[in-house]
Amino acid sequence: MRQLITLLFIGSSLYGCSTFTHNAIPGSAPNTLAYSHFGAKMDNSPQIKQQLQSQLEEWKGVPHKFGGLSRQGIDCSGFVHLIFAQEFGIQIPRTTEYQMQHGVVITPEELMPGDLVFFITGYQQRHVGIYMGENQFMHTSSSRGVMISKLSNPYWQSVYWHARRLAL
Repeated sequence: MRQLITLLFIGSSLYGCSTFTHNAIPGSAPNTLAYSHFGAKMDNSPQIKQQLQSQLEEWKGVPHKFGGLSRQGIDCSGFVHLIFAQEFGIQIPRTTEYQMQHGVVITPEELMPGDLVFFITGYQQRHVGIYMGENQFMHTSSSRGVMISKLSNPYWQSVYWHARRLAL
């Protein structure tokens, strides 16, 4: 029984951030791009950027851990899930697979702070981060933990998949 529980935990942990079974971009919702939380508009880029920067400072360097959801270790989708819940009071799904089914697909030129950026990082592996503005996004790196990266980095350019704006 203990082995079964361990296997189920490991399996669900791996599923949390990086695995996905489809290759197409899921359909998008109607184009309702601005949404609010407690009266604050999510399309207020300077305010959102400041809030994201504050969260980055709190989480910077926290190690990557599949299925993790704490400062002892966190995965990419868990990080996105917690940031939206803690900073904006917005509940989004826990896994990358379900996160990429929300909001509307946007072009790289339309990116604003708070948008989600998705990457295909391997066979059936997906990665998610939060766009910060100025060609940067915050995410959980498997080797360096929570950090900021540039979309113009050759690696991230080569694995970029799409971006979404949540329409809640």
